[in-house]
Amino acid sequence: MTAPRIRVPTLFDEAWDSVIITTYGADLAFYERDLWRQIDRAKNRLIFADGRQVDRRLLAVENSSPLRHVNRTYVLAPMRLPGVAHAKLILLLAENRGLLAVGSGNLGMGGLASQGECFTTYSWSEEDPQHFHAFVAVKDFLEQVIARGLVDETVRPRLQQAWQDAPWIFGAADEATSTVRHNLELPLLDQFIDVIDGRPVRELVIHAPFYDHRCSALSELIGQTQPQSLQILLQERITSVDPRRLSEVLSTAPNQVEVRAVQAHDKGTFLHAKFVVARLNSSDVCLQGSPNVSTPALLQAGLTGNIEFTNLLEATPGAFDHLVSDLVVSPDPVDVSSLGLSLAEGDDEPDDNDYAPQVRELSWIPLRLTGVFPGEVDTPPGLIVGESTADDVEWHLDAPRDGKTPFSAILGESAAAELSRVAAVTFVFDSDRRTVPAYPYHLNALIALSSGQGRTDLLKQAGDFDLDDEELEKLLVQLDEVLIVDGRSLWRMLKRKVPEPADDEESVALRYDDLDWDAIRSHPKLAQYRAWDQRGHADSTGLGILLGSISDRFRAEVSQRRGDGATGEIETETASDSLNDLAKTIEAEDEETAEAEQAEVERRRMSARARARRQFRSFVKRFVAGLTDIEFTRLVGPSVIVPSYVVFNHLCWKLAQLDLIDRPFVVDAQVELWRFFWGDEDGSGYVATMSEAEQLASIDILDAHCAEAVLLASMHQAYDIAWELEDEDVVRVRDEWRVILTHDLGGVGRTSVQDAAAVSGIGPNPLPLADFVAQLTGLAAYTPDHEILTAVAEIVGCRASAVSRTRQKVHRGDLGDEIVKVFEISDPLVELDSSTALQLFSDLVRLLPEEQYLRVSHSKTGTVAFADYERGVGLRYDPRTHDEFEFDPPDASTQPWDAAVERLQTLAA
Repeated sequence: MTAPRIRVPTLFDEAWDSVIITTYGADLAFYERDLWRQIDRAKNRLIFADGRQVDRRLLAVENSSPLRHVNRTYVLAPMRLPGVAHAKLILLLAENRGLLAVGSGNLGMGGLASQGECFTTYSWSEEDPQHFHAFVAVKDFLEQVIARGLVDETVRPRLQQAWQDAPWIFGAADEATSTVRHNLELPLLDQFIDVIDGRPVRELVIHAPFYDHRCSALSELIGQTQPQSLQILLQERITSVDPRRLSEVLSTAPNQVEVRAVQAHDKGTFLHAKFVVARLNSSDVCLQGSPNVSTPALLQAGLTGNIEFTNLLEATPGAFDHLVSDLVVSPDPVDVSSLGLSLAEGDDEPDDNDYAPQVRELSWIPLRLTGVFPGEVDTPPGLIVGESTADDVEWHLDAPRDGKTPFSAILGESAAAELSRVAAVTFVFDSDRRTVPAYPYHLNALIALSSGQGRTDLLKQAGDFDLDDEELEKLLVQLDEVLIVDGRSLWRMLKRKVPEPADDEESVALRYDDLDWDAIRSHPKLAQYRAWDQRGHADSTGLGILLGSISDRFRAEVSQRRGDGATGEIETETASDSLNDLAKTIEAEDEETAEAEQAEVERRRMSARARARRQFRSFVKRFVAGLTDIEFTRLVGPSVIVPSYVVFNHLCWKLAQLDLIDRPFVVDAQVELWRFFWGDEDGSGYVATMSEAEQLASIDILDAHCAEAVLLASMHQAYDIAWELEDEDVVRVRDEWRVILTHDLGGVGRTSVQDAAAVSGIGPNPLPLADFVAQLTGLAAYTPDHEILTAVAEIVGCRASAVSRTRQKVHRGDLGDEIVKVFEISDPLVELDSSTALQLFSDLVRLLPEEQYLRVSHSKTGTVAFADYERGVGLRYDPRTHDEFEFDPPDASTQPWDAAVERLQTLAA
């Protein structure tokens, strides 16, 4: 319920993951100096403040102590709108609890600790969820602020991370019954009147430090409530109101009116609390929060007035009496004219035009400063970083669009070093007009902080797994946090207990239906899949970092192996293990002790590697299970499945390459992935289920992250691994390779083939392109002996067991006698006629392209046929009839994948 005073130390006593504050004025020095030690454990810290007030504060800071953390370890989000951003709230979030304070105080010592402020607090936990509606209302309010473009788009992912770290906040609540309200869509007075709902108002009690100049809001409030009694509380010489106009409005009130003078118990305290209490017959209704009794605060909605946030409460009679009883109230009514009141100069008025409009989306990723200039700018401005002019700047101005000019500026060493330590930047234009100093968003630092320390660094290494064994375990945890792998990921998003697997598909579907899909669809973990292409922009998600690492590291490895001078330093071996480094520095007293210590170090290293191998195997099994879960893939859709394919394909390739997983197991997983995505001999894959637009978008994702090259390298690697196993393993890889070769979207590009060959060599050197293509061509053509016998049997029309292969001595004319392999048919019910012989040789020359002499005989009838491709002759002879049939050896039969193989060979020519 409402509380007249809020104690900052107790509010922030517990550890919170996210601290979000909205305020009119923001005392950033107080925030960094006094409040900081209360919130330094939070990883998501955001301040939404009125844009003009921020500018004024930064101009004041320019002449005082500098700020050290702004937009580096917390986000300052100026709300820029025609009116005033006047909402005041404090939102504290953790994984399993929340605390919310909505009231009148600004961010500052006076606003958060003064006796003159008033807040209403709400809490949420699984044990006490009754105030859930209040948190949903705040979430809706802040998301509307972003959606309406009132703050930089850079703020969106930082806010989404706060929601993701408190997943319980995803859900729906009845806005009509919420006790927390904003005026983005409906004026607050209208909402207040709706709650009263035509019931008689016995008494209306009003306190506010500011009234509009004509007291229009007060007049409207009285007119719509028609109170039997009206009590106005004014602070002598402090309340901002036109006394003459106030008296005129009060004189028109329909019934009894009392004006009382009020002050705090601590004299000199500014009573900044704002409340309106309507006392009804059976309950009291209270409007208490940020709005003053002014037209922009109470009578207007959206962007036409102020942005306000308030509590709209109804309780038993007397529940809000403390709002008045906690004040010192004059015992008798007073005359308005005796209080020395006047209308204060409007602090809400905009500044004059001394300064140029503020730059939007101002961001810093060393060494590049980016942003958007309002208006059309064709000449780069001057740039001041801190107190120094930056001379060494490489500017790039984009073509203006929609009245705005995007830009980027690469800073020299000195200016970059100053900005990286947190410094304000000022732009000076030709007219000598300059912007108010502003602090750019340090994107890398903010992402790292909100994601957990080191988290982005490990994700950035996922492209090549350049990590020691203990870091690999941590990376796996982070991959699980970022990726939607299977149905378990969905349950974990909502912090739900993962259900036990069921045997029947129907029960699985029922459990998926039990999930809150509105919450899932709005969850940042799912939203990041819709923004996969914004890596390096403000919306840099964990998925974006991961996908970026995959493409960046792959390209860097290609360049390094080719000797092109890659910009990234990619080692061909993993970084030296820290435990090994430690072992090298051991100064043992004797050789025996040194050997024992070295053995212990090695044991620990092997233990970490074994754990990592087991955990990655389990992770890959989950991926495969997710792909085979038809309901899961249908529900999450292509926006999840296609990026997941990119990640999983790369993951399996790298795990096998670095021996971080059982190699036969990973080949099985890869084949399952390819079958799911591209299809197999028995049917189409997931790609075929997508619309044309979805397929085109998928091509963009695959191309952007080198997926085709990784697929080719993976296929080559899988062939090598399967070759050491069984024929059936090679055949499974071959069959999928043939499907991919013939797929409408699977055409092989020159660059992809060259890149795949570059990363497929042993050691640091690339595999020659001709060798790489020859091996993939060989894979497509690979046919084990049993398949050849089966092919012969199918053409002849007998069982495969009736076909064998023997060796015989034959005479090949001018070439003399030679021992050759002969296919022998033993089924007495089939005939080896001429047409059958021609079809046999057409298929056999395709299956055995290196064989120059092919021969087939029927052991029961004595019929024999041969095709000598070296001599260019063919003959079929039936000893029963003495019939001879001479023919030219037929060309090899064609297969659907032949054209693709020929194109592949052309690339290597």
